[in-house]
Amino acid sequence: MEDPAPSPTPLLARRRRTYVGRDRALITAGYVGSFFAIGVCLASLGPLLPELASKTGRTLPELSFLFVARSIGYVLGSLLGGVIFDRVDVTHAPLVVGNLLCALGCATLPSLSALPSLAAAISTQGACMGLLDTGGNVLLIWLQGP
Repeated sequence: MEDPAPSPTPLLARRRRTYVGRDRALITAGYVGSFFAIGVCLASLGPLLPELASKTGRTLPELSFLFVARSIGYVLGSLLGGVIFDRVDVTHAPLVVGNLLCALGCATLPSLSALPSLAAAISTQGACMGLLDTGGNVLLIWLQGP
């Protein structure tokens, strides 16, 4: 008779490395930096909107859908982030990638002039922010304890 397939390891039963002292403080500071990056990205679209309107030749009300595009990306990124952080053992890698993509989005947004590429970039930036938000909260709880 065959052995049944092993059940997946419960999330909290996984073997995790314990950080103490200076290492714990530095990792916590990195997570706080991720939350700061989310804030910078969230705050940047409003002041950038008049410049984007002049580059695309659109009015401000026509560009208001960019906030919706970013929010949809944020929700999808949060959902995807939950799945990723449940399944990946090297949990800092998605956080680093999310930070790099958020920074890339902030750097490239002012140079975009085509509306579809602008919407795609802002939606992708929103997805990265959602991943950072979910991942940062999960990793902070794992680090500091419930």
